[in-house]
Amino acid sequence: MHQFKPNVLFLNPSVTFYRFVKRISALNALNINCIVLAYERNHYPGKELPVKFTSLGTIAQGAYFKRVGKFINSVKVVRRNLRTADFLYAFGLDMAILGWIASLFFQKKPRIIYEVGDIREIFLGLDMISRVARWLDKFISKRARLIVVTSSAFAEEYFQNRLQLNNIKIFEIENKLDQGLLEKRIPSERQNSLNKLVIGYFGVIRCERSWLLLKKLVKNSAGRVVLNVYGVPINIPSFEHDCNGIEHLHYYGSYTSPDDLPMIYNGVDLVWVVGLHGGDNHYWAKRCRYYEAGFFNKPMIGQLNTMDGKIIKQNALGPVFDFKDDQTVINSIKSITKEQLEQWTNNIVNMPENSFVYTDEHTKLRELMRRMIN
Repeated sequence: MHQFKPNVLFLNPSVTFYRFVKRISALNALNINCIVLAYERNHYPGKELPVKFTSLGTIAQGAYFKRVGKFINSVKVVRRNLRTADFLYAFGLDMAILGWIASLFFQKKPRIIYEVGDIREIFLGLDMISRVARWLDKFISKRARLIVVTSSAFAEEYFQNRLQLNNIKIFEIENKLDQGLLEKRIPSERQNSLNKLVIGYFGVIRCERSWLLLKKLVKNSAGRVVLNVYGVPINIPSFEHDCNGIEHLHYYGSYTSPDDLPMIYNGVDLVWVVGLHGGDNHYWAKRCRYYEAGFFNKPMIGQLNTMDGKIIKQNALGPVFDFKDDQTVINSIKSITKEQLEQWTNNIVNMPENSFVYTDEHTKLRELMRRMIN
């Protein structure tokens, strides 16, 4: 029987970003020949890839228009590597456009797989820039053989309803954790206490409204609520000042996922799984913090009518708010009891393991790729 081992060229906009590392690692373990071209970032550390990669240079967080020159300089390298590729796997629209341009005039073009982990605000507006962005997204999506999304809402609300694309193939792979982490999961040593309620806010800290609410909560709790923050702040003007000036608000710097996850999650009682920024995207996205909190059996604070919030509310995994009034949220969190924490924790423990951990998603992705070739 012929062994399926295609050449897959990954175009990666951030070499250490954990979702990209997970995807490449999983397919590499399934005997896929992974060739990785990646841009490097300076804003946070991360997990190393399981394969060697070719650097396409360094780009800054955001500043999308400033990247154009970097992308133009990369076309030659991408084109050379695409010649022997069976698939182009692009993380994000900019990488998909780069790959498509690099493959122009090829007699045999690689099959495009386009992965989407967020729908940025620029794709959702009514101005000319947003219209152009959606046109480009629709143009690339029509040429992709498969679109991988991290939330089913991206397929339904954006690709089908906004872009009016109903004949494209979409496959969901959520932001779950790898099975290999199960052996590293240890029982939390933290004992829930009525005296202190420790909330964790982890990852890329870019939601200013969340930040303002959380610091107000800490300042108004008379020491009852403690906030542990790990990650990288982006576009939070008061961040450094707040961390230095607010008692019981602790910033511990960046971390490496998944290696540091047991440490940071085992030190908290509740996890902030809320993002009040990004327009419709924050209703559609499924956040890494939801899966990580569930994996480590930590109750979570969610938002009504979001993808995460619906699951949290339906299964009673923690408090869920509409965030119409900050003071109502603050008063409710301050009044959380030990009994509530224990009940939420038990409900998480009783959730099916595949709610938070990958099972056969990547095997199914590999099979979809095999069918594209046969």
